[in-house]
Amino acid sequence: MNPKDYAPPGTLPYMTLVAMLLTEFRDISSQNELLEKVGRDSLTDVTDHPEIQMMDGAFPLPPGFDQRTYLFRDPVLGFGAVDAAFGINGLANARAQLFFSGFFARSKARKYLREVLAPLFREVLGPPADTDHDLLMFSGTGLVGVARYVPGTPSVSAAVTDKRYTSWRPQEAPQAETPATQDVQDDVLGGFDKVVAMYGRMDKPAQMAVAVMLATMWKAFNAQFDSVEAFLEADSDTQFGYLEKLRAMEKGLSSDAKFHEAIGVSLLKTYLFTCTEGNAKVINHMADQLEPINQLGWPLANL
Repeated sequence: MNPKDYAPPGTLPYMTLVAMLLTEFRDISSQNELLEKVGRDSLTDVTDHPEIQMMDGAFPLPPGFDQRTYLFRDPVLGFGAVDAAFGINGLANARAQLFFSGFFARSKARKYLREVLAPLFREVLGPPADTDHDLLMFSGTGLVGVARYVPGTPSVSAAVTDKRYTSWRPQEAPQAETPATQDVQDDVLGGFDKVVAMYGRMDKPAQMAVAVMLATMWKAFNAQFDSVEAFLEADSDTQFGYLEKLRAMEKGLSSDAKFHEAIGVSLLKTYLFTCTEGNAKVINHMADQLEPINQLGWPLANL
């Protein structure tokens, strides 16, 4: 894929975009509003082009979100990609990635992270809560931010997520559940129930395909964690990494038109995400919905 084939007519400085996501996150309520803020001629929607796989991983989201991916063109540094996901309560997750080229691209990207991108995150969200070489995690103003160097591309990535939508937390005292947290759980449960309802309308061969994939994913999960309880005892980075792996797998299967397999992955991802949030009522509801699918798929997956 050549980004020049999808180049928007206008330009958009990368740091202008990142600063807007950090400082105006709560004011962006829809994809339309995002386009209005940055200028419609500054972004090209490439969501429906499955051959474009440019974005790095970000915080995994449950189903039911409107997520779009766009290309932009920094007037000095070149091409980048940005995506944004919206739930019923507005912007839940946004990330912007800038790509470097040339012989010294890797060193330029790392230097940009240290000297340009990370200082902006510090200014808005405070000092990083976690650091790991080329990855810095921030938490402040109800947001979780990640500034990182992405090896292999090479590029830098800025991700901003509403704290309600991720299980990652810096070390802090536990907080009581808020009405906003309940809104998020309603989003998750609504998306999950829609997927289960879709499954219920499928014919038997399609249901079997979903059920076998779900059972196969459970087998892989149990091989790594042994049980859901063991998964919940793992550190937040391990949980996030596994959920992100499921999100990437779901996206890849969807891009390959393997619709039923993608649903199987989505069901497990959403259930595990909900388990990390700890709402027993929602967890039990999902477990009840999954049980007949598990019962159909498990014998077939073990043939």
